[in-house]
Amino acid sequence: MFFQPTPMVWLFLGLFGLPWLCVTITLITCTRRFFRWQNQSNHPLSKAVERYGNTREIFASINAHGGDVSRFGDILLTPSWIIYNKNLDVVVLPIDDVLWVYECTNHEFGAPPFSTWIFTRDGQANRFTLWPVKAKEFISAISARASWIFTGLDEQLENRWKNDRQALIGEVESRRGKGQ
Repeated sequence: MFFQPTPMVWLFLGLFGLPWLCVTITLITCTRRFFRWQNQSNHPLSKAVERYGNTREIFASINAHGGDVSRFGDILLTPSWIIYNKNLDVVVLPIDDVLWVYECTNHEFGAPPFSTWIFTRDGQANRFTLWPVKAKEFISAISARASWIFTGLDEQLENRWKNDRQALIGEVESRRGKGQ
Protein backbone atom coordinates (compact mmCIF):
# COMPACT_ATOMS: atom_id res chain seq x y z
CA MET A 1 0.00 0.00 0.00
CA PHE A 2 1.24 3.43 -0.95
CA PHE A 3 1.69 6.29 1.47
CA GLN A 4 -1.20 8.69 1.14
CA PRO A 5 -0.61 11.97 2.97
CA THR A 6 -3.44 13.10 5.13
CA PRO A 7 -4.51 16.74 5.37
CA MET A 8 -2.53 16.96 8.62
CA VAL A 9 0.68 15.96 6.82
CA TRP A 10 0.08 18.64 4.17
CA LEU A 11 -0.59 21.20 6.89
CA PHE A 12 2.64 20.23 8.66
CA LEU A 13 4.64 20.48 5.40
CA GLY A 14 3.04 23.83 4.60
CA LEU A 15 3.65 25.32 8.04
CA PHE A 16 7.16 24.02 8.61
CA GLY A 17 8.62 22.64 5.37
CA LEU A 18 7.94 25.57 3.05
CA PRO A 19 9.36 28.27 5.35
CA TRP A 20 12.51 26.18 5.90
CA LEU A 21 12.87 25.77 2.15
CA CYS A 22 12.53 29.55 1.67
CA VAL A 23 15.04 30.28 4.44
CA THR A 24 17.52 27.81 2.96
CA ILE A 25 17.24 29.29 -0.53
CA THR A 26 17.62 32.83 0.88
CA LEU A 27 20.73 31.86 2.87
CA ILE A 28 22.33 30.21 -0.13
CA THR A 29 21.61 33.24 -2.33
CA CYS A 30 22.90 35.73 0.25
CA THR A 31 26.06 33.71 0.84
CA ARG A 32 26.81 33.50 -2.87
CA ARG A 33 26.28 37.27 -3.26
CA PHE A 34 28.47 38.01 -0.25
CA PHE A 35 31.38 36.00 -1.62
CA ARG A 36 30.88 37.35 -5.14
CA TRP A 37 30.97 40.95 -3.86
CA GLN A 38 34.12 40.30 -1.84
CA ASN A 39 36.00 40.33 -5.11
CA GLN A 40 36.46 44.03 -5.92
CA SER A 41 36.42 43.43 -9.67
CA ASN A 42 32.81 42.18 -9.46
CA HIS A 43 31.51 45.39 -7.89
CA PRO A 44 29.33 47.48 -10.28
CA LEU A 45 31.53 50.55 -9.72
CA SER A 46 34.64 48.60 -10.74
CA LYS A 47 32.87 47.25 -13.81
CA ALA A 48 31.78 50.77 -14.81
CA VAL A 49 35.29 52.21 -14.35
CA GLU A 50 37.35 49.41 -15.92
CA ARG A 51 36.67 50.60 -19.47
CA TYR A 52 38.60 53.81 -18.72
CA GLY A 53 41.78 52.05 -17.60
CA ASN A 54 43.32 50.59 -14.47
CA THR A 55 40.63 50.62 -11.77
CA ARG A 56 43.09 50.96 -8.89
CA GLU A 57 44.65 54.08 -10.42
CA ILE A 58 41.24 55.60 -11.15
CA PHE A 59 40.00 54.92 -7.62
CA ALA A 60 43.22 56.39 -6.23
CA SER A 61 42.68 59.58 -8.25
CA ILE A 62 39.05 59.79 -7.10
CA ASN A 63 40.10 59.26 -3.47
CA ALA A 64 42.84 61.87 -3.81
CA HIS A 65 40.14 64.51 -4.29
CA GLY A 66 38.45 63.30 -1.07
CA GLY A 67 36.85 66.45 0.31
CA ASP A 68 36.18 68.03 -3.07
CA VAL A 69 33.20 65.79 -3.88
CA SER A 70 29.74 67.26 -4.33
CA ARG A 71 26.52 65.27 -4.08
CA PHE A 72 23.40 66.03 -6.10
CA GLY A 73 20.80 63.40 -5.35
CA ASP A 74 22.26 60.13 -6.64
CA ILE A 75 25.07 61.90 -8.51
CA LEU A 76 28.56 62.37 -7.09
CA LEU A 77 30.66 65.02 -8.79
CA THR A 78 34.42 64.85 -8.24
CA PRO A 79 36.90 67.20 -9.91
CA SER A 80 37.40 64.68 -12.71
CA TRP A 81 34.49 62.20 -12.60
CA ILE A 82 30.68 62.02 -12.56
CA ILE A 83 29.38 58.97 -10.69
CA TYR A 84 25.67 58.16 -10.86
CA ASN A 85 24.18 55.41 -8.72
CA LYS A 86 21.25 54.14 -10.75
CA ASN A 87 19.33 51.40 -8.92
CA LEU A 88 21.67 48.39 -9.09
CA ASP A 89 23.85 49.92 -11.80
CA VAL A 90 26.55 52.58 -11.65
CA VAL A 91 27.33 55.04 -14.44
CA VAL A 92 30.80 56.59 -14.37
CA LEU A 93 31.79 59.38 -16.76
CA PRO A 94 35.06 61.30 -16.93
CA ILE A 95 34.35 65.04 -16.97
CA ASP A 96 36.88 65.41 -19.79
CA ASP A 97 34.57 63.34 -22.04
CA VAL A 98 31.46 65.45 -21.40
CA LEU A 99 30.41 67.70 -24.28
CA TRP A 100 26.96 68.94 -23.37
CA VAL A 101 24.63 68.98 -20.35
CA TYR A 102 21.04 70.13 -20.00
CA GLU A 103 18.00 69.60 -17.81
CA CYS A 104 14.53 68.82 -19.07
CA THR A 105 11.03 68.03 -17.97
CA ASN A 106 9.74 64.79 -19.44
CA HIS A 107 6.23 64.35 -20.68
CA GLU A 108 6.68 60.74 -21.74
CA PHE A 109 4.62 58.07 -20.02
CA GLY A 110 6.82 56.00 -17.72
CA ALA A 111 9.79 58.37 -17.87
CA PRO A 112 11.00 60.19 -14.76
CA PRO A 113 9.36 63.64 -14.53
CA PHE A 114 12.64 65.56 -14.34
CA SER A 115 15.99 64.56 -15.75
CA THR A 116 19.41 65.81 -16.66
CA TRP A 117 20.99 64.71 -19.92
CA ILE A 118 24.75 64.34 -20.30
CA PHE A 119 26.25 63.78 -23.74
CA THR A 120 29.81 62.46 -24.07
CA ARG A 121 32.37 62.34 -26.85
CA ASP A 122 32.03 58.55 -27.28
CA GLY A 123 28.36 58.88 -28.28
CA GLN A 124 26.69 58.19 -24.95
CA ALA A 125 23.55 60.10 -24.06
CA ASN A 126 22.90 59.52 -20.34
CA ARG A 127 19.66 60.45 -18.61
CA PHE A 128 20.02 61.08 -14.87
CA THR A 129 16.96 61.63 -12.71
CA LEU A 130 17.27 64.87 -10.73
CA TRP A 131 14.75 67.33 -9.35
CA PRO A 132 14.92 70.77 -11.01
CA VAL A 133 16.63 72.52 -8.10
CA LYS A 134 19.32 69.82 -7.86
CA ALA A 135 19.64 69.76 -11.65
CA LYS A 136 20.35 73.50 -11.76
CA GLU A 137 22.91 73.13 -8.95
CA PHE A 138 24.53 70.17 -10.72
CA ILE A 139 24.77 71.97 -14.06
CA SER A 140 26.22 75.09 -12.46
CA ALA A 141 28.74 72.95 -10.51
CA ILE A 142 29.84 71.01 -13.57
CA SER A 143 30.15 74.18 -15.67
CA ALA A 144 32.25 75.74 -12.88
CA ARG A 145 34.60 72.72 -12.95
CA ALA A 146 34.67 72.41 -16.73
CA SER A 147 33.74 75.73 -18.34
CA TRP A 148 34.20 74.37 -21.87
CA ILE A 149 31.08 72.14 -21.60
CA PHE A 150 27.96 73.37 -23.39
CA THR A 151 24.96 73.79 -21.10
CA GLY A 152 21.29 74.19 -21.87
CA LEU A 153 18.91 72.72 -24.41
CA ASP A 154 19.60 74.05 -27.89
CA GLU A 155 18.26 72.73 -31.20
CA GLN A 156 21.46 73.58 -33.04
CA LEU A 157 23.53 71.62 -30.52
CA GLU A 158 21.14 68.71 -30.78
CA ASN A 159 21.39 68.70 -34.58
CA ARG A 160 25.18 68.88 -34.41
CA TRP A 161 25.21 66.06 -31.85
CA LYS A 162 23.14 63.86 -34.16
CA ASN A 163 24.63 64.81 -37.53
CA ASP A 164 28.16 66.19 -37.02
CA ARG A 165 29.50 65.02 -33.68
CA GLN A 166 33.15 65.41 -34.68
CA ALA A 167 32.67 69.14 -35.29
CA LEU A 168 31.01 69.45 -31.88
CA ILE A 169 33.92 67.60 -30.26
CA GLY A 170 36.33 69.92 -32.07
CA GLU A 171 34.50 73.00 -30.81
CA VAL A 172 34.52 71.70 -27.23
CA GLU A 173 38.26 71.01 -27.56
CA SER A 174 38.89 74.54 -28.84
CA ARG A 175 36.84 75.98 -25.95
CA ARG A 176 38.90 73.85 -23.56
CA GLY A 177 42.11 75.16 -25.13
CA LYS A 178 40.93 78.74 -24.66
CA GLY A 179 39.98 77.99 -21.06
CA GLN A 180 36.38 79.09 -21.53
